[in-house]
Amino acid sequence: MVEAKEYSGKWRILNSNIWFDGFLTFSPELGAKLKIFGSFKEHHNDSTKKLIIGQTNEGDLTLLNSYHRKTSTGNSIVTETYEPSIIFEGICALEETQLSFCSTIFRAHNLFQWFDLSGLKITNEGGNSKSYSIDYKSNENIDFYFGEVDSGYISFDAPLTTNGINNRIELFEQSYVTFEYSKPTNYFKILTDISKFISFLTLVTFEQSFPLNIILLDETETSKRKEGKVFESVKCIYKHTKYNEKHKIRKSWYHLLSYNDISKSFPEIIMNWFNVYHEMDSVITLLTNFFRNKYLFSEERFMECIRAIESFHRINYENRKLPKNKYKELVSQVITNSNLKNDDLKWLEAKLMGNEPSLAMRLDELTRDYKNSFVSENLDEKTRRDAKNSRNYYTHFDKNSEKKALKGFELSGLTNKLRGLLISALLTKLGIDHTIFEDNLKYRLK
Repeated sequence: MVEAKEYSGKWRILNSNIWFDGFLTFSPELGAKLKIFGSFKEHHNDSTKKLIIGQTNEGDLTLLNSYHRKTSTGNSIVTETYEPSIIFEGICALEETQLSFCSTIFRAHNLFQWFDLSGLKITNEGGNSKSYSIDYKSNENIDFYFGEVDSGYISFDAPLTTNGINNRIELFEQSYVTFEYSKPTNYFKILTDISKFISFLTLVTFEQSFPLNIILLDETETSKRKEGKVFESVKCIYKHTKYNEKHKIRKSWYHLLSYNDISKSFPEIIMNWFNVYHEMDSVITLLTNFFRNKYLFSEERFMECIRAIESFHRINYENRKLPKNKYKELVSQVITNSNLKNDDLKWLEAKLMGNEPSLAMRLDELTRDYKNSFVSENLDEKTRRDAKNSRNYYTHFDKNSEKKALKGFELSGLTNKLRGLLISALLTKLGIDHTIFEDNLKYRLK
């Protein structure tokens, strides 16, 4: 998924037996592009092909949701260009139901660095001795559940290669995530689960993560090993929206919290993460969007942070200022005493519809309930007031409130403080003690 690929072969759509020669290219930055010598189009408005199958130099392929980009004619030869959303390498699926699998294995950016578990030992006798030994023993799997019956584990290995006239030896340690499902599961659900895990990895490493490769299997790896079967795998290749070659490999010192900090409770935390994601996907999406380009700031990023905080509070707290019956009683009294009629009365009723807490009330409750040293030092009354005033201005752009709104570097600093509050609340919800991450928040969000 992070390497360019090229395929040449013949291609057809499902409701036709006509094959066309063509070639497919993929790059992690631009995605996939298929060019055929001929035409799949059956009518003018025929712009998307659900499934295209190919027989290529790399074996069978299935292209999903291929959007027609252009048709060209030259020297009496018609060519068409399509942009598939996903490439499945290793299968010719005649219907989408065939794109269901029992397990997946994937690697991710900064995965091995976060676990920081090396099985490599190098012994050197020291002094003038030219004798040394290299020993490798794989770490044991780390098991977890991410659903009621769906399980997973982290595994490690170190492929060894020897080459060159100087007997060059390379040992490349890697870690993998395996998800095993209790029944065949649609590819989209599997990719969604992978994205959820990637979001967790992004947060704890404090660097945008993305899949490096994804393998889909029609049976679980466990069952195949027990029965001694040969793996029949399908590679899943697509342009990941979070991929950017600028995202760095980060050592453990950079991470917000390390695996070693939470190793004993890791299975429980991962289960909690999937449960919390189900409840608060919008909050996590808004929060992790910051990592796509951490060094780019704008007023919109401040507003994204505000929306994430309001959404978190709305989900986890009673979302009203006053008890429902009390509020209805007050509204009724105001309307009765207003003596307004017709359009004026409708206007008043519309104005009296809101019973949600203000942003100031939400921030007060969050700073009270998720207090740690970072929150205590950075979310004082003035900061919360600045957040309220800035939100009001960047929502309505009212000139009367412009002077109270923070701008530029000050607004960026305020956003980081609010992000720290939101991260504190989210990690605490996962069952992680605040003493593990509060100091790193100060360093990462200063």
